[in-house]
Amino acid sequence: MKIITDYDVVIQGPCDLYVKDGKIMISGIELGAGDKLDINSDNYFTVTSLTNSEIESNCKIIQSYKTLGWYNIAKEISGGKIIVLGDENSGKTYFSNFLANLYGSSIIDSDVGQSSIFLPAFIAYSKDVSKKLLLSQRRIDGIEFLGSITPSTNPRLHIFLVLLTLKEINSDNVVIDSDGWVRGFHAYRHKLELIYTIDPDYILVFDQRIIKDMPRDLLRKVKLLKPFPLNVDRSRNKRREYRSRKYRDYFSNAKVNVIDMRTVVGTPISKNLIRAWNQYVQLIDEKPCEGLYVDRTELFGLYLGLTYKGKTVGAGLIKDIKEDLGIVEILTPVENFDGVILGEFRLNENFTESRVRVRKCLE
Repeated sequence: MKIITDYDVVIQGPCDLYVKDGKIMISGIELGAGDKLDINSDNYFTVTSLTNSEIESNCKIIQSYKTLGWYNIAKEISGGKIIVLGDENSGKTYFSNFLANLYGSSIIDSDVGQSSIFLPAFIAYSKDVSKKLLLSQRRIDGIEFLGSITPSTNPRLHIFLVLLTLKEINSDNVVIDSDGWVRGFHAYRHKLELIYTIDPDYILVFDQRIIKDMPRDLLRKVKLLKPFPLNVDRSRNKRREYRSRKYRDYFSNAKVNVIDMRTVVGTPISKNLIRAWNQYVQLIDEKPCEGLYVDRTELFGLYLGLTYKGKTVGAGLIKDIKEDLGIVEILTPVENFDGVILGEFRLNENFTESRVRVRKCLE
C-alpha cells in the first residue's frame, strides 16, 4: 500500500505493519524503511506519511484522508508543560500519548471517566519515557483517588489532585490528558481554573467552542487541532462497558483483607448503627431515625481508594461490615494498606456502577 506525503490512513488492529519504503509516524513513533511494528490491540491508529511511503500490512484499513496536521502542530512546540483539551472521542488521549512518545514526556491521565493508565475515578501518572502505542501500556508511577467518574462532582478536588501529581513528577516536560467534561458553564470554569492552576506552556484544543470565550492571556498559548473525524462508537453504554472491563480485570485476583471499622465507616455503636462525621449513621430504614441514613446493602461493593503511609496505593471494594467484631472486609489485590478513602459509588457483581446516597433522617 502506497501513502503519499501528508496523508493519514486510519487502521485497526490487531495486525502487523512493515515499512517497505519511506517514513511514517504512528502514535508519535517514527518508522522508516525496514522497520516492523506488531499491533496487539483492536484500537484505531492513525498512520501519517512523513514522505511518500509504501507499507505492507494485514491491518484493517478504515479510511484515508488529507492529514489532520497533528504532527505539524506537535513540531511547532518543543515539549514543556502541555494540557490537551477536547470533547469525548475527539482524539485527545491518542494525541497525548503521541506527544509523550515524541518528546519523551511524563504524562498525567486526569480523565477519571475513561482512565487509561489506571482505573476509573483515579488520576494517574507515568514517568515512563519508552515509546508505547497506547497510553494504557505505560507504567503506573503514581495515583490519586477522586472517587467519582466525573470531575463535576468535586471540581476543586480534581484540580488539587492534578496539582499533586505534577509536584510528584517534578518536571516541566509533562503532558496532561484532560477529561471530556467541556460543555456548560461549570465545565468551562473548571477548565479555566485547571489551566490557571497548572500554568501550562501550551494549551492544545480539539474544539473551537472551548476557546471561544477564553481570556486573551491564555489564547497566546493555544493551538487548535482538528478532531478525529471518524464516528467511533463510544456511546454512554460503550464507555460504561469499558469501565466495567477495567474494574473486572483489576479485581480478578483480589483477596479479602480486614481493616478496623473505625478507619472506614466510623465507630460501631450497635448493629446497624455507627458514629461517623460527628453524628449517628443508621444502616437500616427504621424509625425513629436520627442523623444520617444509608442502607447497609448499598455499602457492599462501595468503591474505595486505599492508602499506605499517606500514599494512594490502589482500589478496594467493601465486602462486608461486621459491627460485632468492629471490622470491615475489603476485597482488593493490594496487600499492604492502612487507610481508606470512600468513593461515591458501588460496584455490583457485574462491575456496574451505582451511586451511593447518604440521606438525612426525616422523622
